[in-house]
Amino acid sequence: MIAQRDDPLEDEQLFKRYQNGENNALEVLASKYTPPLLACLRRFVGDYAEDCLQETFLRIHEKKHQFDPDKSEVLTWFYVIARNVARDTLRKEKIRPFYGLTLNERLTGTSQDNSEEEISEIIEKDIKRLPPKYQDLINMVYFRGNSLRNISRSLNLPLGTVKRRLNLALAVLRKKMDKSVYQPAA
Repeated sequence: MIAQRDDPLEDEQLFKRYQNGENNALEVLASKYTPPLLACLRRFVGDYAEDCLQETFLRIHEKKHQFDPDKSEVLTWFYVIARNVARDTLRKEKIRPFYGLTLNERLTGTSQDNSEEEISEIIEKDIKRLPPKYQDLINMVYFRGNSLRNISRSLNLPLGTVKRRLNLALAVLRKKMDKSVYQPAA
């Protein structure tokens, strides 16, 4: 999910107000960016996403004076903190990331009866058989949780090109997928 941002400078000003003690400024940013952050966290940690979201905003509060608008936008900084919280949770809870099943649902349009571990192994194997430009794009979106807009900026490509390449990458991956992913376990 790509967050709709009217003006990154507005976000920066709101966060600056929050840093100066105006707590309702963070509430505005939180209401604006909770949906995309939660969607990103769900891709990584599944049912732990809401707890991770709360932890993300706690860390944002604790580290609010470390934010540097010259280094990143507010939303990017939020995503970095959310990703770190998700990784900490995965390590602490000793769980595997949920992105394999999410990617399988994206590829097949349904959730299958295969175990998450089986699906993840098949998908990882098939991703490695993709051309490098497709591997990189799928990794950026599904494993690193980057938004398409941020990928567009980092690769210096139009957003439409990034979307088209992702769709092509998923189409190629669909063709390479082992039939066992689509068949329910016996």
